[in-house]
Amino acid sequence: MASKYVKALWVFVVVYIAFFSAYSVFRLYAFEHFYAPGYVLCDTHTFYSDLINTLHGNGFFYSPYEGTSHFAVHNSPILFLLLPIVALFPHIETILVVQSIFIGLGAVGLFYFARAVLKNEKSALLLASMYLINPFIHGINKADFHACALAIPFAFLTAYFYETGRTKPMLVSAALVLSAREDAGLFLIALMWMGVMRKDSPMGSLKPRTWLRNRLELTMVLLAVLWMTVSLVLIFWFNGWVPPRWMARYHGTPNFLRERGWSFVALVLLSMGFLPLLQPRFLLPSAPLWAELLLGASWAMVSYDFYYTYMLVPFLFIVSVYAVSENPRMLRKGFLIALVSSILFSPVYGVTRIGPYDSVYFWARFLGRMLHGTG
Repeated sequence: MASKYVKALWVFVVVYIAFFSAYSVFRLYAFEHFYAPGYVLCDTHTFYSDLINTLHGNGFFYSPYEGTSHFAVHNSPILFLLLPIVALFPHIETILVVQSIFIGLGAVGLFYFARAVLKNEKSALLLASMYLINPFIHGINKADFHACALAIPFAFLTAYFYETGRTKPMLVSAALVLSAREDAGLFLIALMWMGVMRKDSPMGSLKPRTWLRNRLELTMVLLAVLWMTVSLVLIFWFNGWVPPRWMARYHGTPNFLRERGWSFVALVLLSMGFLPLLQPRFLLPSAPLWAELLLGASWAMVSYDFYYTYMLVPFLFIVSVYAVSENPRMLRKGFLIALVSSILFSPVYGVTRIGPYDSVYFWARFLGRMLHGTG
């Protein structure tokens, strides 16, 4: 029989999924019918048209909003998993609900990973709860539909299977992580780098002979690099050998030279209750994930309102689990700090976001107008 902690976990996950499914659909309706009639949530409509046009034979993941195949922008074969779901439920709301389910299930993967490391279900539940209230997770869920968000539960499963020495299921979950987008290989590189570091040392993990002694980790890193290389070739091929438009996000002053970049770093760590800082050596493997965001020039890449942290945040939660394993007394303090950061900065209900468009306040106003027949 499931323990009280496992039962509590599923209650929290179901509540999260129900809330964010309703919120995402409500937000869609609000924008379409109240905030800006005729307005489309660009990425949500883009992905939905990709799927519908593929099902109806109107182009391979073609969207009129992008004017091309999605694979000319990102390599996301995980979208194939959604085709039968959208075929059964051909509504734009479907993909928003599916995204909320996948993100919510990330807490389950984190719980079982944390339980395997900590041997303590109460601590694992606290960490899973920190995930569910994290402002950046809320931002990923809020910011329209994006295929890369579907990788989150598989990221935790990959860490779980790796930790428990189950290579075959780890390979399957790792493949699903990679299938989310071309840059997902950075997560696997970070995870394997940390694995080698746990067996050796920070300096040892930089030596080729250390990697030669850890063939599984080396193989996974090579597969990740191969995936990213092949993905870029495919994207260029689909796009007529023209650079995809997302590369323009790296033109200009990089975020790490701007105040917003360092504010982003501080807020990420705050939202984790500063737990990753308890294991600073494991922040070194996260460098590629930080670099992708901080080297960019787009403000959206360092915002808690968007989806760009879909690899960084799960990885830092994995680091937090290892940090707690060596500093168990810090978990409760970390949880309280994370809770305060959620109350302050969640893009859904954070008190710093009370305004005309970006918070629950707006959706409550919309509902009131609809109920009174003035919407």
